[in-house]
Amino acid sequence: MGALSSFLDWIFPPTCAHCKAINPSYDIICRECSMVLRQCEIPACELPGQTRNGRPVIGKWYYRTGSPVRTCHRLLKFKGNERMGRWLGESAVSVIKNHFNQRPFEGIIPIPSHRVKVLERGLLPSLIIAEQIAVQLNIPVYPEVMIRTSLGPPQSALNREERLINLAQAFSLKQSVTDKQFIVVDDVLTTGATLDAAADLIEQNGGSVGLFALAFRRETFGSLLH
Repeated sequence: MGALSSFLDWIFPPTCAHCKAINPSYDIICRECSMVLRQCEIPACELPGQTRNGRPVIGKWYYRTGSPVRTCHRLLKFKGNERMGRWLGESAVSVIKNHFNQRPFEGIIPIPSHRVKVLERGLLPSLIIAEQIAVQLNIPVYPEVMIRTSLGPPQSALNREERLINLAQAFSLKQSVTDKQFIVVDDVLTTGATLDAAADLIEQNGGSVGLFALAFRRETFGSLLH
């Protein structure tokens, strides 16, 4: 088996998910891209971020065009790369522990997509991320607590006002959240309208939340790639 593996590596050498350079370490991304990825981490002094309605949100990276963050996220979301999703979730655990370690969370609720979108993509990115975080925190994931009931255009294609309209009554609860605390997980935060809508629904039904997004989309901060 070892000889076969070596032969396949010779024919199809492992490559970095971002720059595509040969990457014999078998890591998701190469050493050079890992260094760029660290530059994209959100400084502790800039956490928590905020949603449009002022709710605190914890995140791991800034989402910058041309960065490994964008490449890795898109491989998960549009190429169905579950290994990438697990790696992203595991990479985020440290920042979650730093900010949420004193709160007794019941579990994790991934932001849902409409079932049509899930069928198109073959997976729910926020669920893959949430599952890996849950393993590390030793708490359950509740993917059935909240569902998306309306299918509208992608949030990324809308302006701020359109985002709010698009999310009006977009979610519903299928299980009780009364007197329970959850971490709500999303993949990318732009304005935070999605997290606000989910948090509103949970809080209106007697629950409480901590919000986490894998990456904050802040292109106006400029790229760290020179």
